[in-house]
Amino acid sequence: IAFKEAAKDIKAMASNLGYDEIGDATKKTKGKPVQENVYKYSKSLWDKLPNETKKQFGSFNAFMEAVIMHLKRI
Repeated sequence: IAFKEAAKDIKAMASNLGYDEIGDATKKTKGKPVQENVYKYSKSLWDKLPNETKKQFGSFNAFMEAVIMHLKRI
């Protein structure tokens, strides 16, 4: 449930900034101010996830790959 909510939040932020692809949004907004930075926002959600959820992914990069794959399926 935490993963799905995080993915939904990341997608909403990227959409609000005009990006269709989460991968593009995280790359193209990296380094921009926090209000426009999907990468930092995604990282902050990762930091807030329960440890049990984090263990399922192992790393932030694996989490983001799972988010991108999840959003492509829905």
